[in-house]
Amino acid sequence: MRCLQWAGFTSMESASNRTLSRHFDGIGNLRDKGISRAMFSLGQMAYDERDYADPEVWFTRAAEKGHAVSLYWLDKFYWRGNCVLENRKEAMALFQRAASKKVPAAQRMLRFLSRHP
Repeated sequence: MRCLQWAGFTSMESASNRTLSRHFDGIGNLRDKGISRAMFSLGQMAYDERDYADPEVWFTRAAEKGHAVSLYWLDKFYWRGNCVLENRKEAMALFQRAASKKVPAAQRMLRFLSRHP
């Protein structure tokens, strides 16, 4: 799971069940304190499980706390219509906000879309 990488785990195999349990408790504690990176990680975990309603909630909360990469994930949702109604205008606004915060993937997407309208 990508969300475990920021906690120092390189793969699920490298973490024992006991360590994972403490880690997920830690994410919950950080989430409760309003830590945007924890909210983003919860969104990634839900997305990896193909649960598309929860990621939108967590990415929105993280973005509201200033987590720039969450903006990029939200704009992909609006662009594709994942768990939200497709809204290309909203997606473009989010791409621009994420790009202005130096999110490389958002910057690349804007360059691509400017060449292929």
